[in-house]
Amino acid sequence: MKTATRKTLSDITGQKTGIVVTGRQVLAVSWADFAPDGGVPVVSPTGTPVSITAEGGIEVLSEEYVEDIRRALPGLVYSAGISDEGVPQIKAKDMEIKYDEHHSIPALWGFDLGAGACVRRDKSGSVLPTAGTVYRIRCGDHEATVIAPDGWE
Repeated sequence: MKTATRKTLSDITGQKTGIVVTGRQVLAVSWADFAPDGGVPVVSPTGTPVSITAEGGIEVLSEEYVEDIRRALPGLVYSAGISDEGVPQIKAKDMEIKYDEHHSIPALWGFDLGAGACVRRDKSGSVLPTAGTVYRIRCGDHEATVIAPDGWE
């Protein structure tokens, strides 16, 4: 079921930030900052987000609310040990985290890397899943999954 074409990702999601997934590439990004023109953030050759746009705007192909947005990501994040300085060493499996300024993706798995992401835990210390809305979108020839996590700006 297709919904109407909308102007920006902020219009679609009702928020300024979220996660964009293209294949195995993942960006935790502010689309309000990097794609205010009605485009979709992708990674440039220099590693920074840039916006791609299309004349027809962004078309929402599907929309689904999920209780755990990690299931919409192409892989997972796990511990690879602790460095000599006591810093957790994390790795991603089956996904390439191309841009994540605040380390929000590792925080979904409970890793606080001290860059501002919020790790949610229950009283026993277990990581709480983050719910949110998952959109499949098309912008010209480019298709992506856009995740709007609950509680993000």
